[in-house]
Amino acid sequence: MTDDWGALAKAVRARRESLRMAQADLATHGGPGEATVRRIERGEVSSVRAGTKSQLEAALRWHPGTVDRVLDGTATDEVTQTRRSAEAALSYALAQEAELGVTATGRPVLAAYERTSAALRDLVSVEDRTPDLDRATELLREAVALLIREI
Repeated sequence: MTDDWGALAKAVRARRESLRMAQADLATHGGPGEATVRRIERGEVSSVRAGTKSQLEAALRWHPGTVDRVLDGTATDEVTQTRRSAEAALSYALAQEAELGVTATGRPVLAAYERTSAALRDLVSVEDRTPDLDRATELLREAVALLIREI
């Protein structure tokens, strides 16, 4: 079986963009240089050193071995598991909606909840990339902090 460098190109770009990073930013976060990232994202490579893979995984906050799993096509299960976790969090949040209620003082809470729900829906609905669970966690923490202040 041959490695799917096109899949890696898409996965790297999608993850980098979900982290709101430019290609050059990866190097400052322990990743490979901008030129290497550009070549990977354009699908212009047919091999990378083990060290480059490790650097890329660290900068993209991927688990070790993710690059190889993307290349050999087995990362799909990992992406599916991540998406299921995000879907479960969204389902729980939606189930709690009826219990929140809306009062004058609860409007900021409801607004934060709606922003969080919309962001989680966006994360779950994207088929070609791993949901950005760091961003989802950040949004949930903000919503919970606002809820605690309002209570």
